[in-house]
Amino acid sequence: MDITEVGKRIKAARALKMTQEELALRLETTSLTVSRWERGEIRPRLQQFEKMEGILKKPTYWFFMPIGLEIPKQDEGLLELCHIYSKLNPTGKAKILSYATDLSDLVKYN
Repeated sequence: MDITEVGKRIKAARALKMTQEELALRLETTSLTVSRWERGEIRPRLQQFEKMEGILKKPTYWFFMPIGLEIPKQDEGLLELCHIYSKLNPTGKAKILSYATDLSDLVKYN
């Protein structure tokens, strides 16, 4: 996922509940840092995502999903998959998508 998409997710969750300044205060960072996250200039560390989960009431994996895609909260494996996927380079991302496509074509996994 593109870093700008992560920023859009942060902004979407935050804008409904609080200002950048309020989120920054609760995360013990600056409003400039929150602004840079939302513009896709930098990405928060995992610990910050975990704090945002409690503050913004969104599971960590939600921040890594494409805009418009929602996944049921009970799908625990998705969180791990999103974390792994977000760490991969474009080649790794292409491989994981190819592998997932191959698995989805096999009847025993459907």
